[in-house]
Amino acid sequence: MFGIGSGELFIIILVSLLFLGPKELLSVAKSLGNLMGKINATFIRFQREINLALYEDENKTVFDPKDIAKAKIDQRIARLTGDNGET
Repeated sequence: MFGIGSGELFIIILVSLLFLGPKELLSVAKSLGNLMGKINATFIRFQREINLALYEDENKTVFDPKDIAKAKIDQRIARLTGDNGET
């Protein structure tokens, strides 16, 4: 967690307890927890949007080689048979 060891975390909590007191420390911890939750939710939404954009970009093909080949074959058949597209 942020590269902080358990001993360092204990010292931070102890110093915070001395400066803020037990009641203030609980309200600050609650506020920090809510803030971290909001940041995490925002990050998850951002990550989903990026993944969705990448997924749509991967699945969107501007020129599908199969469709191009089929269109060329259809054009050649139409030229050879003299078909002008009427059925």
